[in-house]
Amino acid sequence: MLKVSREWIKKNKSSVITTIVVAGLMLSILLVFEYLDFGISNQQSEITDKSILIAGAVVMIFLSLAVHELGHLITGLVQGFKFHLYVVGFLGIKRDDNDRIKVYLNTDFNYFGGIAATLPIGKHPDNVKKFANLVIAGPLASLLFAMLCGLLSFLSTSLWHSFWQVGSLISLMTFLATTLPGKTGVFFSDRKRYQRLRSVGKDREVEMALMNIIGIQSRDDSLKNIDLTDVEIVKLDETPFLRFIGEYYEMLYLLEVHPDLEEDHIAKFNLISQDLPTSMVKLFKKDLESELLKSKQSH
Repeated sequence: MLKVSREWIKKNKSSVITTIVVAGLMLSILLVFEYLDFGISNQQSEITDKSILIAGAVVMIFLSLAVHELGHLITGLVQGFKFHLYVVGFLGIKRDDNDRIKVYLNTDFNYFGGIAATLPIGKHPDNVKKFANLVIAGPLASLLFAMLCGLLSFLSTSLWHSFWQVGSLISLMTFLATTLPGKTGVFFSDRKRYQRLRSVGKDREVEMALMNIIGIQSRDDSLKNIDLTDVEIVKLDETPFLRFIGEYYEMLYLLEVHPDLEEDHIAKFNLISQDLPTSMVKLFKKDLESELLKSKQSH
């Protein structure tokens, strides 16, 4: 069941990160051409220099994205959240179904740009404040790394100058992409999410309700013990995606209690689904079908 919590975190990140990776690769190519001065002094350039520069630029792209995700991950762990997932490039680390940490080879392109997931354990009033710290830690890590790489680029020459320059620009792009817009697709940016978590009023109430649900789900790997008042709060949010999430959690709760869903719940879920990306809706519906099958087998 926690699989979906991680999956919609992934969907939140994938479009932004893919854009940054593509832009970073284009930037790296431009810097390589600038450094090697093709057509003028290319004959004087060593093949090793070219290989080192290109490989270094690609490595720095993923290193910059890894730092952003580490900002999220470390902040969550320090505050007592439970580790679930960390992926950068081919490196994957996850908590499996047996609650063991597993290192694996990542082959999912959506994860290549980096993703980290730590979730609160149980229902606690401090979860919102802690999650706010976790959310903003990613952009802050990117900003600090951009400044560090910029300084190293200024102090370096030759190949290292371009290497650090790529890191500085990619980290700066990551910082801006996760702070300037209010949304990326149907999801709130890191900055907007932080503002909602730290605000006073309805937005904070919705975020707190969602944290309560996720916290209990993370602790029990079940929704039987959630407060349905929290679900209702999420369902009444103005954002289509959060209303969708509210309906989704209510349906999961009902499936654990009784294997048959009422028609009005299915109708509401399908109606709200129309305002969201088809690929994302398929992910949630697939999980509901799986939970429905488990529920029928256990009753």
